[in-house]
Amino acid sequence: MQSSITAALPTVAFIGAGGIGGPMAARLARSGVALTVCDLRADALRSLQSLGVHTTQRVADCTTAALVIVMVATDDQVRSVVFGSDGLLHHVDRAHAPLLLLMSSVLPATVRDVSAAGAAVGVRVLDAPVSGGQVSAAQGTLTIMAGGAREDLDTAQPVLALLSNRIVHCGPTGSGAAVKIVNNIMGVANMFLMTEASRLAQELGLDPEWVAGVMEQSSGRNLGTRDPKAHRELYRLNSASPKSLQALLEVCRKDLALAQALAHEHRLQLPMLDAVKSSLDATLVADIESQWRRLAGQG
Repeated sequence: MQSSITAALPTVAFIGAGGIGGPMAARLARSGVALTVCDLRADALRSLQSLGVHTTQRVADCTTAALVIVMVATDDQVRSVVFGSDGLLHHVDRAHAPLLLLMSSVLPATVRDVSAAGAAVGVRVLDAPVSGGQVSAAQGTLTIMAGGAREDLDTAQPVLALLSNRIVHCGPTGSGAAVKIVNNIMGVANMFLMTEASRLAQELGLDPEWVAGVMEQSSGRNLGTRDPKAHRELYRLNSASPKSLQALLEVCRKDLALAQALAHEHRLQLPMLDAVKSSLDATLVADIESQWRRLAGQG
């Protein structure tokens, strides 16, 4: 019998079952949420079908849910999901319009455009991008940075609480997206600098995890020093295949490009950001794979 807690959860449609979206959707399914998952890739849907999830390749099939989560990769993909010929706003029943959560990392302007268009057909919009990676997505320990009306965040809270142990209301529509982009500057830079610092430690005959413990008490503190064993697991997971690693690098490059776009919009010169982006653009997948496999004890 369905528990009273599960029965109280809204129906959810989840669009985008990629590297982060897939584990998020699987967690919602295992938590008893009445769930529809949409992705164009049949292979991305198979593991969710085994959990009893209703799956579809048509965005239009998602409009009857009370809560629609969009977790695709880029601004263009968000616009296609929302505004395309098969998009959400073309198929919404105004009398039963869903609450739309944009959980992708996109520009605040994209969020505001979607919000304005949604309002015309009764769709409320929250931007709620996440931080934490695949492991946190599977464990429900993501950080969510939300922008929009407080009452809409309260409506989404029971579902978001299944995905996150830290939900921050950042302010009005678009503010969650802005905070996420700023956060990503440090997140991406730290991830790759921590890789190089750990590889140097290895070559010096030092245990990188022991050094991380020193850094955690010093000025080098970062995500990789907070839980070195978990970070090593991320190295292992992310270097499991060139395809998955390439996808991760593309996301990191996109995140830095979003930050550059905001800096340009506000006429800011951020030379260190530009240098990190240029360096990452020039980095080969094979080089990162080799470093991460060594740090994971696989090479």
